[in-house]
Amino acid sequence: MNKEPISPECRLGICLYRLARGDYYYTIAEMVGLGVATVCLIVKEVTEAIIANLWNLSVEQHMPRTKEDFEGKILDMEELWQFPFCWAAIDGCHIPIKCPAGGLEACKEYHNFKNFYSVVLMAMVDSNYRFVWASCGFPGNSHDSIIFQSTELWNNITEKGAIPNIGETVGTTTIYPLILGDSAFPLQSWLMKPYTNAVLTNEQKNFNYRLSRARMVTEGAYGQMKGRWRVLIRKNESEVDQVKTTALACIVLHNICIDKP
Repeated sequence: MNKEPISPECRLGICLYRLARGDYYYTIAEMVGLGVATVCLIVKEVTEAIIANLWNLSVEQHMPRTKEDFEGKILDMEELWQFPFCWAAIDGCHIPIKCPAGGLEACKEYHNFKNFYSVVLMAMVDSNYRFVWASCGFPGNSHDSIIFQSTELWNNITEKGAIPNIGETVGTTTIYPLILGDSAFPLQSWLMKPYTNAVLTNEQKNFNYRLSRARMVTEGAYGQMKGRWRVLIRKNESEVDQVKTTALACIVLHNICIDKP
């Protein structure tokens, strides 16, 4: 006897429940009366569909492209976070996972400095807590600097001039549109990090405070997203590729919640 097909509404509901609650697959399977493998497949297919159909509309569209786009982002960041010439902030976060298959070497690769297994989600956030770019999937012990320099965005900025030449001159120095990062990131003309000297002047301390304050927009965005989509908090039993897909789908849904509250 043929079973009734699972409706799109039901499939979406199962996926959103998984993302919002973070319950394990077997718990959801028991609750909805389906097999664990079926629930896994539903979540995989729906998260992939979310990214394929909504990433450009919900995330990519917030990445500035033109001079006017960058100027708008800069004005918003200065108004809301009081840091001039900045259009976004960047940071990474760790998504907990089970010990991956592949033996001791694979386990070491994914074991992070916080003493759990993870993959790294790295993202850039604008002044309104929206994600404008993200990359996910690097092993948990990867350094933020290495991750960022391995991305297509880094190449687009350094090799293809993705950030327009609309700098402002302060004294004898020209300042270009800035991304704010912490001390883990490499200092560039377009990527600002705090002073790391052992002894800082009062001016340097004040600069670090203002930069840190503005960069907190990334912590706020991650905090809001994890609060809504708690699958990012619990140890994810999926394979690494699905963890990546899950995280990126949550970014899409996070931005939708901001754009269409």
